[in-house]
Amino acid sequence: MDFKKLPFSQMLQDRRVFGIFDDVFQQGTWLNVSALLASESCIEDAYADGTIPSETLDLIVERLEDLQA
Repeated sequence: MDFKKLPFSQMLQDRRVFGIFDDVFQQGTWLNVSALLASESCIEDAYADGTIPSETLDLIVERLEDLQA
């Protein structure tokens, strides 16, 4: 399944994925990842509407791709 289309609420149930989001968010002092736990939005939505800065999403996507490899 394409993780970019998976809702945050599902994606963040995986501790490794949660850890990636948490680490990247803390580095950028952007947001607490727990704010996304109930979100039905996905990475594609966040890119489209700008709710999460694209630079932050780029870092997350890169690390998620490494996780899947």
